[in-house]
Amino acid sequence: MAKRLLLLFFTVALLSPAATAAPLAGIRAGLYTDVDEFFIGGDLVFKLAPRLDFNPNLEYVFVEDVSYMTINFDVLYYIYSSRKSYGWVGGGLAMTRLKADGADKGDSDTGLNLLFGIGFKNRGSIPYLQAKLIMGDYDDFVIGGGFRFRL
Repeated sequence: MAKRLLLLFFTVALLSPAATAAPLAGIRAGLYTDVDEFFIGGDLVFKLAPRLDFNPNLEYVFVEDVSYMTINFDVLYYIYSSRKSYGWVGGGLAMTRLKADGADKGDSDTGLNLLFGIGFKNRGSIPYLQAKLIMGDYDDFVIGGGFRFRL
């Protein structure tokens, strides 16, 4: 199941109509507050319109004795921009996969993400902070940040 989710993630990202614009790639880390564990992840950002981006992303949560991963297909809407920073709100599809170590099968859920964030304009990379609410069978509030780079 996890392999299918990864294949879906990259297929949607690469076949997106926005894939023809110069995308951003990023790394991220933070905290899933409900399980009180750290995560790492990666994301891509494709321009859909002047104030709208498609942001597929993957996060792996470090939970003891469990494989916990989310694959997200978010849309970001930019609500403000200044010389030094910009802010966004967004939402999208959240696909959660949990599997206990040694178990034959895991559990998957599809839910909804609601998020907001702020990015800081910088040469070469874009540092950012973001908060996300995942709503589904595995609700969680996620606080994170990362860096995005032009490809």
